[in-house]
Amino acid sequence: MTPKLLLVNKLSQYNNFLIYYCLLFLLFYIFRLIDELTITQLMQPYFYEPHEDPLAWIFISSGIPEFVINHRWISISLDILVPLLVIIILLLAINKNRNYKLLLLHLLLFNFYLFVVFSYPTLSIKKYLGLTLLPILFLAKDDKTYKLLFSVFRYFVLFIFSSSALWKIFRGSVIQKDQFVYILQHQHIDQFHFYPDHLVSLIAQYIIGHPTLASILFLCAIGIQLAFTIGFITRKWDRVLALLLCVFVLFDFLFMRIEYWEFLVFLPLFFSTNKKERVNNIIRDTENNLKVKN
Repeated sequence: MTPKLLLVNKLSQYNNFLIYYCLLFLLFYIFRLIDELTITQLMQPYFYEPHEDPLAWIFISSGIPEFVINHRWISISLDILVPLLVIIILLLAINKNRNYKLLLLHLLLFNFYLFVVFSYPTLSIKKYLGLTLLPILFLAKDDKTYKLLFSVFRYFVLFIFSSSALWKIFRGSVIQKDQFVYILQHQHIDQFHFYPDHLVSLIAQYIIGHPTLASILFLCAIGIQLAFTIGFITRKWDRVLALLLCVFVLFDFLFMRIEYWEFLVFLPLFFSTNKKERVNNIIRDTENNLKVKN
């Protein structure tokens, strides 16, 4: 029998979670506009980047990305419709109204949008996992389904981080001498050449020059990722995991120049608790208070 969830924090509740999602979506879309990464802003000539993904190969072979890019009115329409839909959903959510058809349309349209952009060398689609998949959660029409999907997505995030740590451990990276030094040198080779005075370049150069510090930071990163395995056992430490997620995203940018800010959309998943654990915690706290008084 699946344990019942008690959504003890307003952020994890359906409507507030949806508002949080929409606000972050629009914020990151503004960043995409500033970075000139929308479909309309793609520069000519266009070069495909098939990636190691059979679906991307099929999509590119279909000619759809080229058709969209070569028809300006389609590109502009997509660049307008994607944020416009989210704005409408946000306004409805603020007024505590739900429109499942709009949510489904947003889910399909944004995934199509990303497939078009992903066909060209503009982004890593992995960073958009939360923004593309979470709308499935908001399609839930009752509390039981919502709580079930809520748990599924929480376990999905736990798997992302814990599997990354286990992969590093079992492939021997954790004991490889100067592993993080080599990673930084490979990751920032263009950054060192074109932007040697950038903050990220300076941080990376300092770490590379201090191999012991690099090894400690690498072990800390693996430790943070490995900590997410505890989430499979209990929700007691979910607030700590939420903090670790923020820390990891921040330092992933500062050290690796990898922008996974979009992963912050997962934060509300760590603001719920198991009902049984919640009751046990209340009983334990009450007993401790009584002992102190006595």
